[in-house]
Amino acid sequence: MWKTIFILSIVALALAVAAFAGDKAPQFSLDNMKGEKVALADFAGKVVILDFWATWCPPCREEIPHFNDLYTAYKEKGVVILGISIDRGGKKAIEDFLKNNAVKYPILLGNNTISNVYQRYVPEAQKNAIPFTFIINKKGEISQVWVGYTEKVEFEKAINKLLAE
Repeated sequence: MWKTIFILSIVALALAVAAFAGDKAPQFSLDNMKGEKVALADFAGKVVILDFWATWCPPCREEIPHFNDLYTAYKEKGVVILGISIDRGGKKAIEDFLKNNAVKYPILLGNNTISNVYQRYVPEAQKNAIPFTFIINKKGEISQVWVGYTEKVEFEKAINKLLAE
């Protein structure tokens, strides 16, 4: 059912994307699971995928294998994948999840501030939906946004397009 809803909402999202394509991605500095600060600025000149997700979200969990595959295939080619957890249970909920689920890419501890900043790029009707995923080009500009479950091939198409630029 949620896949159908996602497909129906893609047209509205495509219209919204045109409104902000080329905007500079909002900067942030968040803790990773080891308590180290990670800033978006650390990845200047790279293609960056930001995936806002939560451990309790079925579509979010379904996308993890996609991101694991993409991380493995593209990390040496200048692509960074960052999972930004917006779990209400905080670090403990994420640690428990990671004990039983293989995630190869870095996970950052998100918060309402960063979530709200990026949510402004999500169409109004989808403001509370997750996952929401951004791809940022080598210039640090938002290139594309997906809301809800997205097939791996869509991410891969966007990555390859941006790597070719």
